[in-house]
Formats: sequence, structure tokens, C-alpha cells
Amino acid sequence: MLYTPPANPRPISVPIEASPMLQVLPTGRVLHATVRRGDEGQMMAVAGRLRLPLPAGTGLATGDSVALRVTAGEGGQAGLELLAGHSGGDALTRLQRINLPRQQPVSQGIRLLAAVPAGEIPEPAARALQPLLASLPTPGQLSSAEGLHTALRNSGTLFESRLAAQPEQADIITRGDLRARLLRLAAALRGSDRAAGERDDATASRAARDAEQAVSGVLARQMIHQLAAHRPNGQVALSFELPVANGGEIDDLRLSIREESTGRGEGGDTATEGEPKRWRVDVRLGFTGLGELEARLFYDADGLSITWRAEDAVLREALATEMPHLEKALDDAGLAIQGLRVSERPPEPEAGAISEDGEGLINDRA
Repeated sequence: MLYTPPANPRPISVPIEASPMLQVLPTGRVLHATVRRGDEGQMMAVAGRLRLPLPAGTGLATGDSVALRVTAGEGGQAGLELLAGHSGGDALTRLQRINLPRQQPVSQGIRLLAAVPAGEIPEPAARALQPLLASLPTPGQLSSAEGLHTALRNSGTLFESRLAAQPEQADIITRGDLRARLLRLAAALRGSDRAAGERDDATASRAARDAEQAVSGVLARQMIHQLAAHRPNGQVALSFELPVANGGEIDDLRLSIREESTGRGEGGDTATEGEPKRWRVDVRLGFTGLGELEARLFYDADGLSITWRAEDAVLREALATEMPHLEKALDDAGLAIQGLRVSERPPEPEAGAISEDGEGLINDRA
């Protein structure tokens, strides 16, 4: 939620000694911050490493995004002003600025939620959390094409687009989608937070605050996936993150599907009419205790090629053993095989690829 302050917002004065980083920021600099609740219950605007206390009476709630402008201070104090409707750029840019600092890998956030003791969060939130965790797909469900399709459809990446395309199915969609379940949990946590404020409770429980931050981070991550799908060249680019319930642990499945040019024409990454195209699928599965398994698939007019990489020698050996069976299954499906191989090295980056710090818009270190 983007906070819109009054038409004439009053400056927020912050002592320079309390926030020494403000000394190096030029007057007029705009900071994009997320509202959090501190350990002692005080509302804070968090922008990177800055933790700026907010005065009472702003009407802000945890998870809100605000824009703050550095103003010239008096008497050794720096000024920060809440800006009304200022975030700069187009709508996609504004959403990126709001969600990038807040995001958290989906499976990481779900692990944090699974570790929250039910008795330490308000009852409405506990009731919303239980079906969310129970809905996580299992390896058995993901082993079939139908099960994987269902899990990707309900992963949260497609939630709003599905509602827009099938409003008559809204009840079914909102019951099964992970994003819808997260939104219900977020609403329950916010409701309990407001109730605590009405009781003049100085601090909410630490578990509830941790759960609220995890939910906010996962919702932001899903939004980043949705934004990344808006490619200027109109090609398909979809990314999914699936937390997988596996024997009491939560594994991590990430999958991206992209339509791209083969590089054989003159258009480079931007496909032109009549230029050969191909589909690229990147899959990364993180096993608790066994490291990561990665696969990169290319499919075009010449056929299918797959490169597997496994950090663990046991996984590599298992893959090598199963490769003949996989090749036969693909051949029986009528797919021409260009190559199947197993490697202990990651796939070679392509020219112009994003660095390991992030994939597309996503930066796990943000």
C-alpha cells in the first residue's frame, strides 16, 4: 500500500547524530522506504541501512511504502518530509522501487512462517496460516505434468491476471492461489496489529512482527515476478517460485519460461518478424541438505537440448543413471533431442546476461 500523506505534510525531524548516514545525502534527495515496527514498538521508515523513527499520528501501518525527501535542517538536525504521491517514473518503475527493497525469496519467507509457533501469533492469523502451509505442493504432486501445471497456476504469479480473465471464477481462484492465502494472512496480521494499538499495547508480539515481515517480503517478491513479465518487446517471460513441502522440510523450486530469439537474425535479443525463435526454460531446485539442482532447456525448430547441473555428487550420479530413461521418454513423446548432459558446473552465462546478484528485476541481496 502506497501511503498518501496530507496535502501539506509536516517535516519529520531526525537528529543527525541518530542517523549519521543522512549527513552525506544531498538536500532534495528522495528516499523510498518501507514502514516497519521496531523492537520496542515504534514505527520506523526503513530505507536500506537507514532506520528512521516516525512520529505518532501519521496513520502509517507496517508494510506501507513511503517517499521521504531530505530537507535542510536547523540546529544540527536533518529534515525528512513525507511526499504526497511522489515516486517518479511510470507505474512499473514506481512498483519496482516500492517492492525491490521489501522482497524476500518465496520459499525463505514460507520457511519463516512455518517456524512461527501458532500459539505466539493472534488466533485469526494462526487460522489463516494453517491452510496456507497445508496447501504447499509436494514432490509427488509435482512429478506429473498436471500437478506441476496446477502448482504453477496457483503460485501467485498469475493471481491478478487470472482474476481479470475469469471474474466468474473469482471464488475458486481466491481459494486455491498462494497469493490469495498470503493476502488473507497479511490482513489477519494487520487486523491484530490494529487491535493491539486500540488496546494501547506498546508492542505486538515478536512472532507476529516476524510473520508480518515475511508475508510482506513474499508478496513483494511475487509482485516483482509479475513486473518482470512486462517485457517491452512483447515476448513471453514468466517466473515462478514454488515452496515444496518435502518430509517436514521446505524445498525451493524456481522456474522461468522465456521466449527469445535464436540470435541467428539481425535482431539480437529482440525478435523480428520471420526470425527463428526458441523457448528457454531455467529450473532450479534447492534441496535441504543436498544443495541445488539446475537445468537449462532450449527448444526450437532443431529440437530440445538440456543441461543439468548438480552441486552434490549423489545427485549427479542419480541424474546420469536416469538420463537414458529420460532420453527414451522424450523420444517417445516425439521430441528431437539435440543433447542431454550432466555437469557439475553451472550453465555458461550468455552475452548480456544478468550477473549472479540477480535475475531480471530480482536481487536477493536488495
